[in-house]
Amino acid sequence: MSVCSNCYHRIKHKNAIEVGHLWNTEPFLAVVCSDKCKEEIEKLVTSQKKGDGNWMTMRAFPKREEDDGLPKALTDKQFGTT
Repeated sequence: MSVCSNCYHRIKHKNAIEVGHLWNTEPFLAVVCSDKCKEEIEKLVTSQKKGDGNWMTMRAFPKREEDDGLPKALTDKQFGTT
């Protein structure tokens, strides 16, 4: 199993489209799940090469809205200490 470099969905290796050449990496280190994702990631990377923006800051990992029932991490800020 791999993870799409654009939409972060899980994909099987046989269905993956290789896009590692965009970052000069080994084959199949960076893959996408569809032609649509391939076009989107190529557009983001080429805009970065032109200096139009930074593809790393344009997209964030998808946020989970649902409560997964797992315990939450405790931090010093929750207890009012610094």
